[in-house]
Amino acid sequence: MSGYQGIPIPKPSSQPDPTINHMMASLVIEAVRRMVARACPFMSLYLDMDQGTVTPAYATPEDASRVVDRRLEVLSEEDN
Repeated sequence: MSGYQGIPIPKPSSQPDPTINHMMASLVIEAVRRMVARACPFMSLYLDMDQGTVTPAYATPEDASRVVDRRLEVLSEEDN
């Protein structure tokens, strides 16, 4: 058969690149630090190693109400 064989998927190496380990460790530490300080404005972080960028997905009050399955008005009242 000489048809399309699909995109070749590289086999994972036994040892991951230490750069990604360092980047992920620093992101996790920063996110946990912000959560402990109750100052974490984002829900997730997207790391692009090729571009060298980190893009946050910020949490809005509407997102938080969906996550905790409560009405937005109830969450606002609890802050007061």
